[in-house]
Amino acid sequence: MHDQETRLHGIYDDFYLLRNEKAVKLYDFDTGRAFEPDFVLFLRKKGQEGSTMLQLFIEPKGDQLRPQDDWKQDFLAQVKAKARLETVFQGRDYTVLGLPFFNETGQTNTDFKAAFETEALGA
Repeated sequence: MHDQETRLHGIYDDFYLLRNEKAVKLYDFDTGRAFEPDFVLFLRKKGQEGSTMLQLFIEPKGDQLRPQDDWKQDFLAQVKAKARLETVFQGRDYTVLGLPFFNETGQTNTDFKAAFETEALGA
């Protein structure tokens, strides 16, 4: 994330990357299994008629843990389409989504970077 700070400042008025220490718990849509993504990225952009708020769930995952935790990645892929949001404040557009697992190497890194570019940077 740190290497993307300048690009995020160019797009968003505010952004915060928070380490999730048991503050946010998500529940799988299909089975109700709970997990706590390691990071939550909040992005806010002001517009002419309101503001856009994005909340991205990020989960680093080593290859050795992938087989037992693939259900979490499947769930994160569903968040944008299946999450129900209720408007609390008028004039704000909210989006929540999960990104593919993050890893420094291999396909996991490629998938994460591509999703981050599309969802957070609009590229």
